[in-house]
Formats: sequence, C-alpha cells, structure tokens
Amino acid sequence: MHTLRILFTILFLTMGFFNLFAQSKKHDARGGQHIRRYEKREPVKSTELKSLSTSFYIAPLAYGSAFKGHYAIELLPADNERFTLSCNNETIMVGNEVADDIQNIIAKYKLMENNGVTDITAGLPPEYQPMHFKATYASGEDIAYCINNNPMNMWQIELFRYVREQMLSHGNRAFATPAEFPQIERITLKYSDGDGIVHWYDNIRHDDGQMLMRIVYEQKTNNEISDGTVAIPDEYYTGINTLVDSLNLHWEANHKQESKIDAASHRYVYLYANGKDSKYIFSAMFVDEELTERIKTALCSLREYMDKPFDNK
Repeated sequence: MHTLRILFTILFLTMGFFNLFAQSKKHDARGGQHIRRYEKREPVKSTELKSLSTSFYIAPLAYGSAFKGHYAIELLPADNERFTLSCNNETIMVGNEVADDIQNIIAKYKLMENNGVTDITAGLPPEYQPMHFKATYASGEDIAYCINNNPMNMWQIELFRYVREQMLSHGNRAFATPAEFPQIERITLKYSDGDGIVHWYDNIRHDDGQMLMRIVYEQKTNNEISDGTVAIPDEYYTGINTLVDSLNLHWEANHKQESKIDAASHRYVYLYANGKDSKYIFSAMFVDEELTERIKTALCSLREYMDKPFDNK
C-alpha cells in the first residue's frame, strides 16, 4: 500500500511537470517559439534573374551611423529589357545590367543554398526579426526562403550599398548623405548649336563682387555678339539647386569631357558646378548624338532659368 501511494505521488508530480512544460510551450508561441522547416527543392540552374523581393534590417555598425533599420528592396521587370528598382518605395528605372549585378551578389554569397528554408524565432528584437528573400528566373525557377535576420550580414550590406549607388547615380537622393550632394554656389553653362556661336553663362568677379554673366560670341573670331552682367538675385542658387535636382542633372555628372570642341561643326553642351570654397561638384560634356531629347529638354529649362535675371537688360 505504501508503495502504491509513492507511485501515485510520482505520477501526480510527473503530470504536473508536463502540464507546466505545456504551458511554457504555449507561452513560447507568443514570444520565442522556434520554427524550422525545409522544403526540398531542385538546384536552380538559370542565372537570368527576372525579379527580386527581399527585406532585411541593417545595424548601425554594419554601415556606419548614416544607415540603419529596415530596408525592402524590389527589382521588377518593366519594358524593353528594363527594370524598376525600388528601396523603401523609392523607385528608379534601370537597365538589365543591374539584374546581372544583383545575380552576381546572389552567386557570390551562395544564397541559393538557403532555398526552401524557413528558420525563424518569434519575439526577437527588430534587427533579428525574419528576413524574407525571393528571386525568380527566366526559366520559371525561384529561390525563396525566410530566416532570422542577421543585421551584420555582408550580402545584405553589399546589396543595399549597390542599390543606394544606383539611386544616387540616377539622381535619387533618398539615401544620400549631406556630404554627397553639397549645395551648388556657382554653375557654368556653355552650349553651341553647331553654328559657330557659343552661349556662355557663368559667375564673374566684379568691382561690386560676384555677378552673373551672360555672353554670346563667335568662336572662330572670338568676337562678342552680346554680353551682360547682373547682380546675383536672392535665392538664385537655391533655385539652381532645386532645378538641378528636378532635372536629375547629377545623374549626368562627369559624363564625358572633351579637351576642345569646334563650335562651328559640333552641337555641344558643357556644364560645370562647384560649391562652397570652390569645391568641385560635377562637370559634364555632351556632344552631337549624346544630346538626347532628355538633355535638350533639361538644357532648355536651365537656360530659361538663367536668362530671367537678364530680362530687363
């Protein structure tokens, strides 16, 4: 009898232990449950990337204090072998070379080895919350997985850096630092329609200080056709900076420079900008067929703005 009582006591305590364990697992489901699944998939053979969708968290130490937090990146097909590239709802149009570059990052870090994996833990801090990845290929194959984020993951840092560079090179400043886009305090514009006549807008030193200059001259004889100077209006360069941004002229920065152009036989546009203390910002030269409709439209808008201070001259 005594032995039977001991057995019942052990059974009771054991049931209580399992009950507590079950309650603990229930609590884990709200803040710590670990889920791991693996869906076996055939290796992806294609390398022709057609789309990408991923989201992750970058820690401050991974990229300096300028960038931290959550980033959602998408590459989606558009028309004429072009793509839209987005990061946190900032979107630009890019060529198919960008898809190739992103595929190189996927291959470099062997992300295909995670295909089919789900490995997440509930209740972790934001920087370790699940990161999602999906890449689809021209063959119809895809790479898809969801795992706990690592905020110091090098492929994420490299992908974000690449996307940020693409944004900047296409004139999108959403992820720029102040040092990368200093304010323009002087801009030079020269252009010719191939008729030997040069139109030149610039700043010039004057007895009364810096002034705006507008000159039209014949390059062959160097004879001035017209010239004028005016005081620089208040907020003039604020407007220049806004206009350069809106026209995406930073995209064209450092495009190409020629040592000398014959204005009598070439259509061309030359731009130069510097900032505080004459710090160089950008320069660009476009000649003949390089003068696309987009560049000509930008030139027209810039010229109209730079003509306004001279309206009453």
